[in-house]
Amino acid sequence: MVEFINACRLYISMRMKRTGEEEKILWVLTYVQGGVAEVWKENVLEERRQGISVVEMVEELFTKMREEFGEFDEESRKVNKLRMLEQGGWTCNEYVQIFKKTSRGSGYEG
Repeated sequence: MVEFINACRLYISMRMKRTGEEEKILWVLTYVQGGVAEVWKENVLEERRQGISVVEMVEELFTKMREEFGEFDEESRKVNKLRMLEQGGWTCNEYVQIFKKTSRGSGYEG
């Protein structure tokens, strides 16, 4: 989720500086696809059609997305990412740097 939100923020800051919040929200929602996310998007769009949406700014949408899809806890996300990390084709030095970056903010010490 964090990667998706960061990609959206980058694009918005590069290409949509003068675009209104409504258009930014709708643009982000075009990329919310598949499974439960699709149903969630339909609910958000229906709330907007009915005028009962609490989301007025794209940042509020991002907060709602993080809350809904469970990656609001950055530490837990980092721990899960660490558990899945494998050296693969990286050199030892590359792997150490990736491990350090991934472990930052995970609560692990040592």
